[in-house]
Amino acid sequence: MRIAATIPQGVADIRAIRLEADAGGPAPARDFIPGQFLHVHAPSGEASYFAIASSPGEPYYELLVKRAKGCSQELFDLPIGTPLRVVGPQGKGFPLASHAGRDVLLIGVGTGIAPLRSLLAWTLSRRAEFGRLILLYGVLTPPHWCYETDFAAWRTVGVDARVTVASTGTSSWSGAVGFVQDLLPTLDLEPARTVACLVGMKDMVDANTALLRTLGVPPERILLNF
Repeated sequence: MRIAATIPQGVADIRAIRLEADAGGPAPARDFIPGQFLHVHAPSGEASYFAIASSPGEPYYELLVKRAKGCSQELFDLPIGTPLRVVGPQGKGFPLASHAGRDVLLIGVGTGIAPLRSLLAWTLSRRAEFGRLILLYGVLTPPHWCYETDFAAWRTVGVDARVTVASTGTSSWSGAVGFVQDLLPTLDLEPARTVACLVGMKDMVDANTALLRTLGVPPERILLNF
């Protein structure tokens, strides 16, 4: 595949990168499971795994990349048109097809919004098959909010999308402040019909899992994408 576009996010060290089929290369899979990831190999040989942020059926893959060492650093410095070797989609993803009729609760932090964005687009394309759609998203500071414009669009179609920040920094943020799990008690959940999809670091996943269990969501309906 090749780098087709880069899309800035709120802070300089995070950006979305779109990959399209290179000359003679295969087109993006149209039937991957939202929540799956790609194994991306940069020209130097550095490689890393990135969750797919675009939805199945798009003519490209979109990845949300945070600048760090190795492959992600290299991706930041590569020009448009650079060819990359891409393996995947891989992983189990979030197989929500077996949960038709349920309310869907998505919980993520930071760049973990990427696979949830893919999953939310897939779910909205099948809107009649599911109940409430709720997204809880936690970020470090307001500028770390990725895909901010998508949230407005999601809300207009009935998604209950909520954002919290760990610190307001120097901004005039007027929304929630705290950890993403702090948003859970504010919801009027129906545990018996809720399926939850979690993306984040282990401590975050553990904290939300424990609270969901306390609220009555059964463990088999608390899903991870790996």
